[in-house]
Amino acid sequence: MKRLGPLIDAGRMTNFHQTATGEIVSQAAIMPHTVSKPRKPKSRVLGAKAFAAITAVEDLRLSAVSRKRLDALKAAGLSPDERRAEVLRAYTGLGRRK
Repeated sequence: MKRLGPLIDAGRMTNFHQTATGEIVSQAAIMPHTVSKPRKPKSRVLGAKAFAAITAVEDLRLSAVSRKRLDALKAAGLSPDERRAEVLRAYTGLGRRK
């Protein structure tokens, strides 16, 4: 099969080949059609500014107790995962931190 190179077909570049019988076919006709797997949406992590903007639009506010708790957790130098665990403990009543 002789490759003829890229040509414009219906406004897009397509690779064409010439078969042994002289027939000109596009690469799409030669290549087997594969079905791609559906893509899973990527997870996203919101930064503090984006989260603040969303909460402002949604008119969500922290209570004074929650704000003090978060400020204390930040001041304690805990990692984000540790702060998240502390907030969950406060709301689920799983006890105090050791």
